[in-house]
Amino acid sequence: MKEARADYSGFIHLHTFLINFSNPLHEIDLTFRNFILSLNMLKTICYKSKAKLNINIMGFEAIFNETQTKNDSKNITGVLVKRGQVFFQILEGESVIIDALYLKIKKDSRHTDIIELLNKSISQLSFKGFDTGYSVIEHMDALYGLQNYVINLEKKDTENSTLFLQIIEDLLTT
Repeated sequence: MKEARADYSGFIHLHTFLINFSNPLHEIDLTFRNFILSLNMLKTICYKSKAKLNINIMGFEAIFNETQTKNDSKNITGVLVKRGQVFFQILEGESVIIDALYLKIKKDSRHTDIIELLNKSISQLSFKGFDTGYSVIEHMDALYGLQNYVINLEKKDTENSTLFLQIIEDLLTT
């Protein structure tokens, strides 16, 4: 009886892939390598939008509480500021999670006129120490507290702190 030939093609492809993966001269491998690295990279997205619906204070409270709970469970830090019908949000966390969340926000029918202010990789979380890690700001006193927090970030030369401070100051004066 003749034995069936062993199929090592999967092993050969894996072996070839591993060899090529370690060789940075291959463009496809670099793209894949960057993708793998991006899975653990941190990112911040900052945007401004308007509320499409006229939601009462109880509705906003429910949305804010739900947002904070979900973001805390996904290790998302940042801040959400609401002034009138205008929202300003800074999101920080793992790149893949932040991208998925921002895509969901852009599709959310409760938002209109979304303006992306910042979308980039970061080396550390700026708002991890602010309040509970993810904060919802509704009142001017809390906004001044956020301003002071960002001023301290700026003194430490933290990434994007100058931009965040300018946006917060714009919100305080409008």
